[in-house]
Amino acid sequence: MKNILMIGAHYDDVELGCAGTALKLIEQGCNVYKITLTDNEFEEKNYGFIISKSESAKSSIKSCDFLGIKELDFKQQKYGELSYNKAVMQEIENIIIDLKIDTVFFHHKSDMHHDHEVTYEISKTAARHCNNILTYQSNGYILDNVFAPNLFFDITEQINKKIKALNFYDENQKEQNRQGRLFDICIKRNEIWGYGNHVGYAEGFQVIKYML
Repeated sequence: MKNILMIGAHYDDVELGCAGTALKLIEQGCNVYKITLTDNEFEEKNYGFIISKSESAKSSIKSCDFLGIKELDFKQQKYGELSYNKAVMQEIENIIIDLKIDTVFFHHKSDMHHDHEVTYEISKTAARHCNNILTYQSNGYILDNVFAPNLFFDITEQINKKIKALNFYDENQKEQNRQGRLFDICIKRNEIWGYGNHVGYAEGFQVIKYML
């Protein structure tokens, strides 16, 4: 791994699924880039969620600067309306070609969020020529096709910085941390995966392909 692209449907998805791994790879001298496919602006009256694009974007800038991730501009679609189309796929593919990306991280195939599922479909096509293709889970939904990671990164030394990176999203809009528990549950999941691998904390990924 040298040039890595991490793709999220929403601004905090990469941090939830990959922040520790991103930091670990950056510490090893890799270039890590991030793109977000939707504007992340939505209001869910049933649950009382109100999230603005501007605040999410500001939080993402702070988080990426803190972690050392290079955030790229991307022509975003509206939250909840992401659709697979050739233009979006080719824009990602052009980024992969221009930056000589060898490794791509994106959402798991089976998910209960429309934007996540479409991000998977777009990204897997755009990344088809990359050496390494890995998927992550950024939410806590119970899935009909369970996320079963088979590649893990020890992020014990990076966990405190991951927590701080997530907290940037909680500074101005508490709704970003859905039900006030999403970020904590994410860290607990990292602890469980760490326990299974005899380390403190780990991030898990499901491999589509991995070139050794």
